[in-house]
Amino acid sequence: MASSLLDHFYRWDETMDIPGIEGLLIPDTFGKGLPDINEGMLLAGYQSHEIRYIREYAHILSITEQEAVVHLGIGTQDRMAAAVALWKGLAWLPMKEAGTVNIRSMKSYAVPPQLNEMAPRAVPLAEKPGSILYLAHLHDTYTHQAVRSMMLTVTNGITQLLEVIDKTDAGNTQLGDFLHQIGIVDQETIARCLAEQKRIAAQGSHIKFGEILRLQGMVPYPVILAALKKMGVDNTERENAASHPAQSGGPKLFWAVSTIGTVEMLYRRDLLDTWADVEQAYKSSNADKYGEMIRRLLVHAAYHGYSDIHFSPIPNAGMIEGRLDGIKDLFLMLHREDYSRLVGVIINSLGNLDMRLQAEGRIPPNILPRELAGRFEFRLQYMNTIQSDADTGSLTLRVLNLMSETGDLDTLGFAPDDLDYLKRIIRSGKGLVISTGPTGSGKTTTQYALMRDVDAIQHSVQTVENPVEIRVGIWRQHQLIREIAEHKEWASWNKGLLRNDPDVVLQGEVRNADLFVQVADMANTGHLVFTTFHASDAALAIGRIRQMRTDSGDPIDIDMISSLLHCIIAQGLARRLCPHCSVPDTREETWQAVSALKKEGNLAPTPKRAASGGCSHCSGTGYRGRFLVYEILKFNKAIRESIVAGCSLSEMAKAIPEEERMNGRLRRLLAEGKTSIEEAYRLSEDFA
Repeated sequence: MASSLLDHFYRWDETMDIPGIEGLLIPDTFGKGLPDINEGMLLAGYQSHEIRYIREYAHILSITEQEAVVHLGIGTQDRMAAAVALWKGLAWLPMKEAGTVNIRSMKSYAVPPQLNEMAPRAVPLAEKPGSILYLAHLHDTYTHQAVRSMMLTVTNGITQLLEVIDKTDAGNTQLGDFLHQIGIVDQETIARCLAEQKRIAAQGSHIKFGEILRLQGMVPYPVILAALKKMGVDNTERENAASHPAQSGGPKLFWAVSTIGTVEMLYRRDLLDTWADVEQAYKSSNADKYGEMIRRLLVHAAYHGYSDIHFSPIPNAGMIEGRLDGIKDLFLMLHREDYSRLVGVIINSLGNLDMRLQAEGRIPPNILPRELAGRFEFRLQYMNTIQSDADTGSLTLRVLNLMSETGDLDTLGFAPDDLDYLKRIIRSGKGLVISTGPTGSGKTTTQYALMRDVDAIQHSVQTVENPVEIRVGIWRQHQLIREIAEHKEWASWNKGLLRNDPDVVLQGEVRNADLFVQVADMANTGHLVFTTFHASDAALAIGRIRQMRTDSGDPIDIDMISSLLHCIIAQGLARRLCPHCSVPDTREETWQAVSALKKEGNLAPTPKRAASGGCSHCSGTGYRGRFLVYEILKFNKAIRESIVAGCSLSEMAKAIPEEERMNGRLRRLLAEGKTSIEEAYRLSEDFA
């Protein structure tokens, strides 16, 4: 089996001295490190010639190796962060795991950006009595000093609050009233916490007022515990946590490493109130009120992980919605006049548009807020609707994160055997790989992760896309101009591409038979070709290919296609149940679904469902983050013969073991309490 980046790490657990969270990884070199970064990069899977390119580029531009990887696209930021963790002997938080983290409770220990920085180099991640774990993308003396300086300020501030609490008579007050009495919280904060407590109680659960304050990062936890102790509240189970670092000269600092994009995302998403900025802009009377609203909304959506923003006119009003983890929800409902002015700001930035039709474009970088410039792009689709007025239609903004790029293949979520198989395909250097799934299922992310595993220095990696969504500096990427029929322009680009000496090719998406023939021709001439295709499962993709016809009416040569195919990867993204508020699922339909699983020893199913209304950890959704669910139809001799023989799709589907099919993986995840039956139904139309 091919070695994996994860072979050099093991999972953190609560018995360790270092503070941590679920998903944090500890390197074999923890506390020891390596002589230089080259050794860390070698252990992380970089080749010597790749290291030379990265370090030379970093040297001439005076940037870090991780920033060089962002620009060049050799490997991934995640892999480079792992290399730094191995080199420094520090913990590592993979980008994929960071999406499920909530660090609002650490707000008191946040370090603001230093001079000329767009975002801080480090954010607080976890704490234990007397120690704090910081997550950084660059662990150097400057970062350490900035955190130490901030911690001194925080420690002194908490010490002063503890002294105030010690000198104040608590009387018979409630916790909120007592903290308000000494000026730590205001009435608005108390009202918000009480409303949250009431909402959770209505769901049949209970949470203490102080725990809400802590989870929201409104008050440092040592202060809450000291106040409870002063009030005579029995809190012995957490008494040890009340000992504050100030008593021993400050906290002990631990460090973990992650990507630049992860540190920025966590800071702006959890430690700043970006939605309050949107509301403040909406309430203002500034001349540029609507422009500022758009800028603040873009910041909020970008750093909270939204994939799309929808602007939709409705009768006498307009609404703005965002898609998060594949699900659309409301941002704002506006009067029609406010909606029209807001959309007008975006449309005016694009120049002249025919408001009766549709148009595409990107929001110009020069009008993006400073926090987003060079970090995010926003692709725009404008369409007139019957609900539109004379100068306003609907808009969809696709949020493109240039900093987080794609995950590393090793951490994407493939099982070890499948990961080994995919890496062998990549090394083969020829043939065809197809990813299928509905819109938003992560097909492009998977293709990019596969292609990033190709040595792009020794091999020429080239793409033709419509449009280019993720930019990789060392690849040659081409984007359709869209001045003629799509398949004709594809044909022109592909013809030129084959004269451009490629080894590996990404054909963005095949939507018709003519494009499929072109892709097959590239794979048939000794190139490794990746492409995406719309089908709900791997076997159905074969059925769709059988039915396709070229412009001249000819069917696709399915026998030839099958001889070129390595595999078809069908996939979806399942929402992960929030570990803090999910509840046992006793519904009959759920237990019938998991009963079909093969029994494994004494492991009993523990299915769960989302709590109604969620909690503060998952922003009231019941879910936090997503993970890959997939199946792979591997084209061996038997599969190829069955295609030639014209076997039914159901017969071909049997080539994938039941437990490795989409439904089988969903049953396993359901039995383990990681996702819900509602997600299984959403991802698989025949799940039962």
